[in-house]
Parts: sequence; structure tokens; C-alpha cells
Amino acid sequence: MKKKLCILLCGLFIVFNVSCSPALKLNEIDTQINKFLDITHAELLEVIKNKKAFIIDANGSKSYNTGHIPGAIDYAVYNGEELKSKLPENKQQLVVCYCGSPKCPAWYKAASEVESYGYENIKHYKKGIKGWIKKGGPLEE
Repeated sequence: MKKKLCILLCGLFIVFNVSCSPALKLNEIDTQINKFLDITHAELLEVIKNKKAFIIDANGSKSYNTGHIPGAIDYAVYNGEELKSKLPENKQQLVVCYCGSPKCPAWYKAASEVESYGYENIKHYKKGIKGWIKKGGPLEE
């Protein structure tokens, strides 16, 4: 079972441009994914209220245009050099990435790109947009 899961996760890493050697063990993959801490719903509400986070929606433009977490940018539009130019000057500022739900891996590509630019305070809103809506979070269109 672990071997099949490792193969599946390695496939995901290849799709999302994350290095993964065939010899990479499952716990090493978990370490790569888990290097980004989760942010709770309450914490996210607080940083939005105080404008203390840069937020990235990795759901794609169709979902983004339907409704997104207030202040979030559309990763489908802003990635690469465009994302780099949008990021805050202070590389210690909190950056929050999210996608559709706890099972969606799209956030990881955005978080990894932000990290590649030298940012160190990157968190994942694991509930995603579905969890945000379920908790009654406001949407911006």
C-alpha cells in the first residue's frame, strides 16, 4: 500500500514540477508537503481583517471569478514573473495559499513557487474555498 501511495504521490510531484526521485520514500514526500504549516480558519480571518497576509487562490480563474477569499489573487493569472512582481517586498510577510478542499494539491505549486523567490512565512489554508464557504467566510467576486 505504501509503495502504491508513493508512486501516486511521485506522479503528482512530477505534474506539479517538484523533484521526486524513484527512491524517495513516503515519509520524505510527506516532509516536502508538510514543510508549509496550516493556518486555521480563525487565524485566516484575523490576518485578513488586519491586512497581514498575501493570499493566493490556486483554484483556477473560473473558480476565482465565481468567488474567492477576500484579497486573494488568481494564481492562474499571476504566476512566474507576474507573481514575483505582485509579492510583498518583505520576504517575511505571511503568504497563504489555498485551493478547493483538503484533498486538492494545487496550492502546493503556488507555495513552492513563492518559496523559490525566498519567502519563508508560507502557510496553507487546508479547508480551501469549500471549507471557507462552509464556515461562512465572505467571498469576493
